[in-house]
Amino acid sequence: MVGCSLIPTFKGVLQGALQIGMPENMDTHGIVSGYFNSLFSLGACLGPTVGGAFVDKFGFRWGSTGVACLFLLAACLTFLYGIPSSMSRKPLTYTVSQTDYLKIEGENSSVEIMTNGEAQNTV
Repeated sequence: MVGCSLIPTFKGVLQGALQIGMPENMDTHGIVSGYFNSLFSLGACLGPTVGGAFVDKFGFRWGSTGVACLFLLAACLTFLYGIPSSMSRKPLTYTVSQTDYLKIEGENSSVEIMTNGEAQNTV
């Protein structure tokens, strides 16, 4: 059940790293994987500790309210981030040549195939 939330999250973090200009190679994958696993483990350690102290201090009702507010804040931030990023996506471009491999750029349904120096667009 946890894997259903971790795999898309890791993919999103990796895509974010590539969007800010990090090269697409094993070094980038290693750095992103290391940060992701370190922060996940930190959350698994600090979450129960801080949550338990909060519930001991303020009670279960306020602890549940605090978690609900954090989820609401996360949902709002995700929604506000999703609107501008979905509007600014680059078109999906596939480039094929005799010497290059298939290259994918952007996120749209259009396809560009390079053959003998001539571009062909395919939807």
